[in-house]
Amino acid sequence: MTPSSTSTSWRPILNAQKELEKLAGEGPIEEVKDVELSPEQKALVKRFAEMHLEIEKDMIQTYQKMAVKMTHPPFKGLAEAIVENEREHHRLLAELIAKYKE
Repeated sequence: MTPSSTSTSWRPILNAQKELEKLAGEGPIEEVKDVELSPEQKALVKRFAEMHLEIEKDMIQTYQKMAVKMTHPPFKGLAEAIVENEREHHRLLAELIAKYKE
């Protein structure tokens, strides 16, 4: 795969991410909102969420291992906070996938 074909193949995903950012507004997303999307947009959002989960599938375990091994309290707390953030992140992505499953 050439660099230009790589960037081309990621373009729909990046566009979907930009659309999600527009929908999110300010602050963290806590729930999946009902938004009118075209079938193409739904497919892109679903695919983006699936790809994102695949890329990050081992992140929760990695951060959990780090939290267990950390001895310095601030770093241990940071790793534990990241674990919780990743769990919530994965929950929201799974909700998106389920919502736009056809």
